[in-house]
Amino acid sequence: MSWEPVIGLEVHVQLATASKLFCRCEARFGAPPNSLVCPVCSGQPGTLPVLNAEALRLGVLAGLALQCTIDPATKFDRKNYFYPDLPKGYQISQYDRPLCSGGALEFEAPDGRGGTVRRRVSIQRAHLEEDSGKIIHPEGMDLALVDLNRAGTPLLEIVSGPDIRGTAEASAYLQALRRTLRYAGVSECDMEKGSFRCDANVSLRAAGTTAFGTRTEIKNLNSFRFVAQALQAEIDRQGALLDRGERVVQSTMAFDPQSGRTAVMRTKEDAHDYRYFPEPDLPHFDVPAAWVAELAGQLPELPDARKRRFIEQLGLSPREAEALVGERALADYFEAVLAAGAKQPAAAAGWILTEVLRLANERRLEVPALATTPARLAGLLQLVEGGLLSVQAGRTIVSALEQEPQAGARELAERLDLLQVSDSAELERVVRETLGRERELVERYRSGKTGVFNALLGAVMKASGGKANPNTVRGLLQAALDAG
Repeated sequence: MSWEPVIGLEVHVQLATASKLFCRCEARFGAPPNSLVCPVCSGQPGTLPVLNAEALRLGVLAGLALQCTIDPATKFDRKNYFYPDLPKGYQISQYDRPLCSGGALEFEAPDGRGGTVRRRVSIQRAHLEEDSGKIIHPEGMDLALVDLNRAGTPLLEIVSGPDIRGTAEASAYLQALRRTLRYAGVSECDMEKGSFRCDANVSLRAAGTTAFGTRTEIKNLNSFRFVAQALQAEIDRQGALLDRGERVVQSTMAFDPQSGRTAVMRTKEDAHDYRYFPEPDLPHFDVPAAWVAELAGQLPELPDARKRRFIEQLGLSPREAEALVGERALADYFEAVLAAGAKQPAAAAGWILTEVLRLANERRLEVPALATTPARLAGLLQLVEGGLLSVQAGRTIVSALEQEPQAGARELAERLDLLQVSDSAELERVVRETLGRERELVERYRSGKTGVFNALLGAVMKASGGKANPNTVRGLLQAALDAG
């Protein structure tokens, strides 16, 4: 039988706050173990949580970026489970009154035929909660160590609807979600640091049917590649079970990248197993509509809308637009180059995606930190657009701009003697002299062997020291040959 996968993703995003969700401890990656801990986040008796207002603000911003409805009054709940890295024996989370609900994310996904298709995945909810600590198993040692630095770090859990139908689509959704949240400024979404983690719910159903099958959940996937591999492994596992007439058991799964397989960790809990109840140490929190409207006005143009504008209004190809909007700083740089005077958007995009990114990679800098500012690059592009500088010479000037931060493109071009000659009178003289020297080629051209034109063009360019404007020379040469 042909089986269709049904996938929903739960993404845990660490919010970009300076401190934890309910205490003043730093929310910082890379500190020595258990150095960012206080009585509140370590669960000491008698301590009380205080909500981080910045986490609430960032949660609302994220919800707005995902087209969610923001609950005008939200509350927190205790999610009870026992694990060594959860010092209180419960997690402060949100259950029946999530901060955000009813949203959607639109994006381009692979269509399986080399193109893309427009997709819309629903966002069921996005709620605030505190992170747990981290358990470390030292290699070769029969023990577990607990680091509570991460305990209490503010998370936004974003739960998609069961709308995803394949591994490539799941990866495209995650990349679009990460990009949207980074644009909104709510998180770094750095998967290597654990600030963007994914759990995946997977079930199979007979193709063409609408009923859901029994789902399993794969925990703690921390790279786009692992998400795709784990989903495919679980789809294959469930498909094999169903093909044999066996049933899928609702379970929590782990993915082993070494073997490429998923394995059952434990049977899956349901909400009632966590014994949710309202957090008694925190009040309900009002989220005023006027404040939400103010935050909505602070959102930047989001990547999906920006990409469509780049294509429809600026004439960029989908590939160019996708590459530019991948990082907000790069798209901002591109628009600043146009604002500084570059007149050809597609050409500017090409220079940025090749030469500017090359400079950034060579110097291991972010693009905004380069000495080649948007205004200086625009000055260079104006020389190229005006025919005063060849593309090859322009590449030389790009490197020179980075090496000499105080010099402009024209100054460097003049100093390096790279400006093209466009003066017609001067170029006419060069053409006449070249034709006088290359009489054999001229005779061959006039006898009908027009393929030698490029050889004559090359001879003129050589005679000019490579500084002649090729377009101007081409016209003058053609006119001189036609005149006889």
